[in-house]
Amino acid sequence: MEFTYENRKEIENQYIHDSKFTGFEYDYDKREIRIFCDNYYPNERNRLFFRNVIFCEMQSCEFWGMGNAVHGIWIEENTKQIQDLMKKFEEGKQPDDICRLVNGTKYLEIGLLLNSGDTMLIICESLCWEKERLDKKIADKKHRTGLRLRLDKEVDNEASLT
Repeated sequence: MEFTYENRKEIENQYIHDSKFTGFEYDYDKREIRIFCDNYYPNERNRLFFRNVIFCEMQSCEFWGMGNAVHGIWIEENTKQIQDLMKKFEEGKQPDDICRLVNGTKYLEIGLLLNSGDTMLIICESLCWEKERLDKKIADKKHRTGLRLRLDKEVDNEASLT
């Protein structure tokens, strides 16, 4: 599903609670953050592609103890971070400016809370959220044994147990 500023509130209706992080990537050239997480309760693999990212902020303090599962996702509105970006843009504006903020795009401000108590804020133009069923054998084994499932980039994003 594709989310933009116009349908941003629908992001909060997506089920991602207790999904285990299996990957986080940033592609500078594409300005894209990719987050991969698996949820063994609905047996789904989530792939979140944050497109045209202009800001990302993340903590890793483990306020509530260790954990790498998503507790929740929500939409922020007019955060201090977007205000600071716009202020910096306005103060340095030049004729023929090439800054990506110049065209007046409405951006998504997406918050994520981890079960460690840490938060992440990503400001981007759109979010593509793909879901697929997990292989039942992998999901059952992971649920029973606690093995860590990861995406193996060298094997074309196939799942492998480690």
